[in-house]
Amino acid sequence: MKEQLNTASRFAIILLMAINIIFLTADKNIIGAVLIQVEKEFGVDTADIGLMSLLFTLIGAAVSIIWGYYTDKVDRKKLFALSVFAAELPCALTYFAPNYPVFFLLRIITGIGVGASFPIVFSLLGDIFDKRGRTLAAAILTTCWGIGGLLGVMVAGYSLAAGLGWRLPFVMIAVPNFIFIAIFYFATPSVPKGASEDALKELIARGLRYPGIIKIKDYIRLAKIKTNLLLFIQGLAGNLPWGAMFLLIKFLQMERGFDVSKATTIYGIFGAGAATGGVIGGLIGGKLFVMRPMYQPLLSGISTITGALFTLSILYFVPNDFIVVALTGFFGAAWASITGANIRNMLLCVNRPEDRGPIFSIFNLTDSVGFGIGEYIAGWMAVSLSLTHALGISFGFWVPCGIIILIAAIFFGGDVENLDKQMQQTAREMESASG
Repeated sequence: MKEQLNTASRFAIILLMAINIIFLTADKNIIGAVLIQVEKEFGVDTADIGLMSLLFTLIGAAVSIIWGYYTDKVDRKKLFALSVFAAELPCALTYFAPNYPVFFLLRIITGIGVGASFPIVFSLLGDIFDKRGRTLAAAILTTCWGIGGLLGVMVAGYSLAAGLGWRLPFVMIAVPNFIFIAIFYFATPSVPKGASEDALKELIARGLRYPGIIKIKDYIRLAKIKTNLLLFIQGLAGNLPWGAMFLLIKFLQMERGFDVSKATTIYGIFGAGAATGGVIGGLIGGKLFVMRPMYQPLLSGISTITGALFTLSILYFVPNDFIVVALTGFFGAAWASITGANIRNMLLCVNRPEDRGPIFSIFNLTDSVGFGIGEYIAGWMAVSLSLTHALGISFGFWVPCGIIILIAAIFFGGDVENLDKQMQQTAREMESASG
């Protein structure tokens, strides 16, 4: 009989993945704080950086499709370690970039590693926690993406303020993850597939092996689940605003007149709001899911629309006061971030264990397309219109995103029930096959 993962093992796996995620996301977000300096040194404009950011995101997301398929076939610890290493090495080497083409190439390679990690993380999470604990665990990991974004911007921003230049932050952020990924790989146990499903956990503990294996043709089936399809679509709209966020510090400096330290601090408060909203939203969403599954997407849809109203007010309505701008940003980010963890739990609760790596790779692709398009369009609009309108148009996309999530509430409960029935049927087949 195999021992089930105990609380300490679950905590260790989530903690170490969380740390790795923070530094991976920090890699991606350094550019937001050093945008002006990079443009000046390499003779490029914001539209050029927007194109680079688009390719960073989309190429990484495309690679995650391959990684997602192999999460069902290869040791997930090895895949995760490889993805982290593939991101951090070129990130550190960015320090030595002699010109923009080399800088561009190193950033794209970093994006491949960042994108590859996403489906592995949530495939593991789905097998570590059952559906009663997944939302909070997803909230913690999702919040780490926000914390990482905050860390990257603040390390870079304060390094600039201290006169250390724009290159050193890429090394400062990359190096710690070489240590943390080694600890993760050697110190955490493997997680058997299907171990958290109510219908399967006792059979897995007895040593039976979950039989499901993803096939290429199964990707068509995944798109037929209505919850999946609607969440893919909302990701396109919902990530446009997050993609445009790389302009925020530049906007605060050039349109609002804050110096780099104050602009970085406001961005940090914005990030703190996102982290707070992610965790609290995950706690509330998890409780609502237990009460009735459809309440979870209802919460997410309403909070997304509310977050749009707060963030738009920063651009057009609130006075040019540090405290007012910072507090409005905090609450706007908090409301908008409630969605993240709850959406990920919704995907975990309607897809089979063997489907979770692939489904999160597709989800990452649609999210990344939205994020990358947001980066590119915002960069283009910043040049052709203004920073204010570039961010304003981008933030407005949270409204249709929220509406799509509200529509998903109609189908989510039924899709959860369908998965439960499939797992019960699989349990009967496993029991019968074991003799």
